[in-house]
Amino acid sequence: MPPTAPFLKNARLLLTADCVPPSFPDFNARLLPGHILLLGCPKFDDAQSYIDKLADILRENAIKDITVVQMEVPCCAGMAAIALRAAQAAGVAVPVETIVITRDGKVQADGPAGPGGPGGLTRFAG
Repeated sequence: MPPTAPFLKNARLLLTADCVPPSFPDFNARLLPGHILLLGCPKFDDAQSYIDKLADILRENAIKDITVVQMEVPCCAGMAAIALRAAQAAGVAVPVETIVITRDGKVQADGPAGPGGPGGLTRFAG
């Protein structure tokens, strides 16, 4: 996706591990409306390329927020880190929320990425 795509201006991003939609039956109805979907796999894909691409998107657009949706499995924890590192690389402050989906398709946790948040990561505040 080109970082200058017009639909990214003032968008709300949904950064999702590609295993989430088939695992969470309510994905389209509950999470997709009002968001631009970005899919990837932090385990099998190059995380640094995701960070670089997302940083370009954040630099070029006034992104309102990022919702990270990941599975409860350890390999998915990289999705929130990608969002936070991209915001830091872009030098922008953007709210990042993390939603964790269980293996049986339920919401386990949601909230800001930060100490005590689902990812246990520090939220970049600019």
